[in-house]
Amino acid sequence: MGMIQMLPICDPQTGALFTGLQVPPANFLMVNQQGKRFVNECGTRDESSKAAIANGSLFYLIADDKIKKTAYNTNQEKMEEQIASGALFRADTIEDLARTLLS
Repeated sequence: MGMIQMLPICDPQTGALFTGLQVPPANFLMVNQQGKRFVNECGTRDESSKAAIANGSLFYLIADDKIKKTAYNTNQEKMEEQIASGALFRADTIEDLARTLLS
């Protein structure tokens, strides 16, 4: 043993795994807490994990409506619940999203 698979997606407040939209990582933009991309999203899980740790471990996955349609673990009702709980954020523009995430 002695090895683990890193980079499951989880709720930073509850630790619940696989919250939010579950789609291939290459479909997201990954940004750090300052709103900057910090990794090539098409890279390996090891590259993403190392980059996430180097950036403080908390990061955001940015998706649009087209990407949302490819999610395989959710439905609109569940997403609305996650938006209400703060596990997901929604905005009409990237500028509005940046203000929400950086506030």
